[in-house]
Amino acid sequence: GDRFSSRYGASLVMAAGCPELVAHTAGEYVDIAVRLAQSPGQLDHYRRNLRAMAKQNGLSDARSFARKLEAAYIEMLQRAQP
Repeated sequence: GDRFSSRYGASLVMAAGCPELVAHTAGEYVDIAVRLAQSPGQLDHYRRNLRAMAKQNGLSDARSFARKLEAAYIEMLQRAQP
């Protein structure tokens, strides 16, 4: 989306290991919602496993996040230097 909240939401969903739930258009959003509505087993899977999936994918690992962010900053600085 074009708002911070939508980009932040997409970032969290991706970080939780569920990129298939991120829509890039309103039509994709509807398609995902319809697919999930027609797949009660998949919805149940998310309900039962989302917290573990997020943890497994490092969403709640602040130390790892900090290391990756530091590495990204260092890379940006290195690219910016002539």
